[in-house]
Amino acid sequence: MLREVLAGAMGDVISREKLMEEVAGRDWDPNDRSIDVHVGNLRKKLEAGARRSNFTRTMRGAGYKLVVADG
Repeated sequence: MLREVLAGAMGDVISREKLMEEVAGRDWDPNDRSIDVHVGNLRKKLEAGARRSNFTRTMRGAGYKLVVADG
């Protein structure tokens, strides 16, 4: 589900709040790091064996975005 939400907004920043609502179906709590853990797991899966590790980007203070890898 997380992958689909990020892919549906390819290149656009999606806030942690929106990800929590879309993926977990609940309101975001600033102390809840579950989205960060899920993004980290997704990042590992997407970037396994890739030459470059730039599929997911953390946009500090804004959220996350999925981008097309260079090269």
